[in-house]
This record gives sequence, C-alpha cells and structure tokens, in this order.
Amino acid sequence: MRPSTAVQCPSQVDIGGRIFHTFAMLATQHLDGAALASMAAAFGFNATPTLGVPAILGHFTTPSQPVDLAADAFRQGPTWSTRPARPPWPPRSSTARGSRRSW
Repeated sequence: MRPSTAVQCPSQVDIGGRIFHTFAMLATQHLDGAALASMAAAFGFNATPTLGVPAILGHFTTPSQPVDLAADAFRQGPTWSTRPARPPWPPRSSTARGSRRSW
C-alpha cells in the first residue's frame, strides 16, 4: 500500500459479525496480529518495568481472529493501558486564572 493507493472507505463494515464505523476493513486487509503485537511492544505493552516498585505498563493480547484484529487496531478491543488519574506532580493549587491544569 502506498500513499497514492486508492482504497474503499465504506461508512460501515461487518467483520466477524460486528459492525465497525472506521477503517477497520483496512486493518484486516493490510495488518496481522503479529505486526500489531510488535507495534504494541514497541510502545511498552507487556513490558516488565524495572522501577523498583510494582508497576504495570499495559497489556496487549495478540489478536487471532479478524474481528479481534479490527477491534484492537482501533482501540475497541480488550487491550488496556494504565496511567494515574492525574500526574503526582505538580500538585493542584490555586494559580492565576486560566493557568490551572486539568488532568
């Protein structure tokens, strides 16, 4: 596939009995579970952190069915990541109007 390649872009597509409203069809035509798992690993999923404290960075299960691949490719599958509700620093405080961060 190249940037100049024309592709179909239906408003919805049925993959494995599930209706998607995205480019899910392209994911199932040009991507496989191993490639998606490799990219997830590049972003730290399934890694074991060496922080000195217990931590979980994220979990990714390699999809084996087209419907799972389509869902995972668009963050609609069981993949999960973790992050704190808000960063521990800087602490929330009264600041000038408009400069308060919303985490």
